[in-house]
Amino acid sequence: MKNLPEVEETIKLLKADCFPDYIQKMNKRQYSLRFELGGSESKTFISRTNQAIHRAHKLYDELFGDKFIFIVLKEWPIYPSGKVIGLNKNIFKIVAESNFKRFKGPFTQAYYERDHKDEIVKRIFKEPQNFDLLYCKTKLTEAQIKAIIAGLASVGIPEDMVIHQDVAFYLGENETGFRIYDDRGCDVWSNNRRVLYPLYRKYKNWILDYNREQMDKIFVNWEQD
Repeated sequence: MKNLPEVEETIKLLKADCFPDYIQKMNKRQYSLRFELGGSESKTFISRTNQAIHRAHKLYDELFGDKFIFIVLKEWPIYPSGKVIGLNKNIFKIVAESNFKRFKGPFTQAYYERDHKDEIVKRIFKEPQNFDLLYCKTKLTEAQIKAIIAGLASVGIPEDMVIHQDVAFYLGENETGFRIYDDRGCDVWSNNRRVLYPLYRKYKNWILDYNREQMDKIFVNWEQD
């Protein structure tokens, strides 16, 4: 396989392009929380969707407010599962495609796991990741935020509203990120526990029992500076 750019390193460069004043803070994420959005599968479609949108919107507002943020899209012409989806353009009805810069794939992509010493080590997927990266720096309006969240976090909505791209939001000044993976949940990360602590305290009941012990460890024996 030819030498391909790595996703994480490419995104770091793109963020530095958008936030040059914060390049010294662009470390890999150290702390992360995972929140449940839609809740129980037994809920009705409407209540599950409304809860997912409400929770995701709350988290977005707490993290970013009305600040300029950095948006990264991963765009597959074909889902990793093999399902052909074409080039879904719904997100560009919300944020103009002309605002984004496109970085053509494929890429190599890393993942992290614990080794036999219980230390986190970086691995590289063997197969190349066949997507394009698109990015822009923007300040989203309330209507744009709601539309993006609905397109990512809703189930059963009309096809002309669904967002197929993988979307991540970043705040450059403290390397804080937010990604809704679907109506089930989302990840929030930062290199500063001070950023995550208010979310952890305020929305602790949104953390699944399955993840709670791991999330609790982030703040054990830790006091805010």
